[in-house]
Amino acid sequence: MLSTRRRSRAGVEYSGAQANYAPKDVPESRDDVLRSRRIPRPRPPHNLGQQVLGATRAGINTLGYARPMSAPAPTDRLAGRRVLVTMADRYTGPAVVKRLSDEGAAVIADTGRYLDPAEPDAVVANAGRVDVLVINLIADWRPTPAVDTTDEDWLAMFDRLVHPTMRFVRAVLPQMIEREAGKIIVVTSAAPLRAMGKSSSYSTARAAQNAYVRSVGAEVARHNVQINAIAQAYVESIDAFQRDTWESEAIQRQLRQVPARRIAESWEQAELVSFLASSSSNFIAGQVLPFAGGWATNA
Repeated sequence: MLSTRRRSRAGVEYSGAQANYAPKDVPESRDDVLRSRRIPRPRPPHNLGQQVLGATRAGINTLGYARPMSAPAPTDRLAGRRVLVTMADRYTGPAVVKRLSDEGAAVIADTGRYLDPAEPDAVVANAGRVDVLVINLIADWRPTPAVDTTDEDWLAMFDRLVHPTMRFVRAVLPQMIEREAGKIIVVTSAAPLRAMGKSSSYSTARAAQNAYVRSVGAEVARHNVQINAIAQAYVESIDAFQRDTWESEAIQRQLRQVPARRIAESWEQAELVSFLASSSSNFIAGQVLPFAGGWATNA
């Protein structure tokens, strides 16, 4: 095979055949340096302020990042599936119900609060066949220093988030294991994936949900039952980050910590739920998937 030698404009020499080259650093020539210095740098337009204002009105936030404008067209990928969504009137429940219905699923939207230990069993029994269970739970909380956290505050988070999660999974698993098919999606939070002060009871309860998903997900994967969690933050919902607050100074200040520089629209989270509820996710099990625009990761 003939050998070729050439020099790129970046001053890198490639030796060997074109399909099998090895780069070698070589110094730039004086002419190369002079040419690179003559490349003009872009200058901001004189009406930059007006452009930013127009972009904001057109669906781009003030930090300069575009927002998705609409959900993709449904594909009926959940046709024939029976889906149970818990606390369907809170958190991301309404968006999830709408998206799964649009995808052809028969959705049972339950609006209980599940403080009664027997309630999850009753809800599952009344639902009958459940192909997909979406555990969507929320608990109101406020920042509290660890020294001021009472037993009532601590236990309330577990009563509202952790215990119902376990009870719903325990109630629905027997029928899914018997059919050797089933999906469980637990909507949690990205809060325990980062160090956050004054959130010990809330973050610990959400972390317990995530740990439960990992453990049980590994246990039942051999039955073709997939359990996964969506650890979300900065997502539009009934309870937080409503659309009319997005351009407020407080939200824009928070978004400086978010690499995506925006709030996720509710349909985006619901689309992820739809994917995890479909057969396209059959090889994903026991995972806690951060959905936070880069604010938190599993690493």
